[in-house]
Amino acid sequence: MRLNPKLKGDLKKHLLEKLKNDKEKVIVYSSVALSDGEKKILKLKLPSITFQKAEYRVDEELIAGVVVTVGSKVIDLSIKGTLSNLKHIVYEDN
Repeated sequence: MRLNPKLKGDLKKHLLEKLKNDKEKVIVYSSVALSDGEKKILKLKLPSITFQKAEYRVDEELIAGVVVTVGSKVIDLSIKGTLSNLKHIVYEDN
């Protein structure tokens, strides 16, 4: 079965655009809802990330801090993440 070349081109363009959007998708997890002031500080502290279309979600298990995901990259600035890293360090040393 042959695909119409125009349809094939449109499909390829659509998929590439979707991949690009997924790579640029920013989700910010925090233990409580962030105020506008806190969002502004986050943008100043992480200037390489574009927060225009960021999605903000609450994850009460974080204890404090934030986790920022950009596509498949994760920036963990939470207490939960810090404690988890410390746990791994302690167990590796023993």
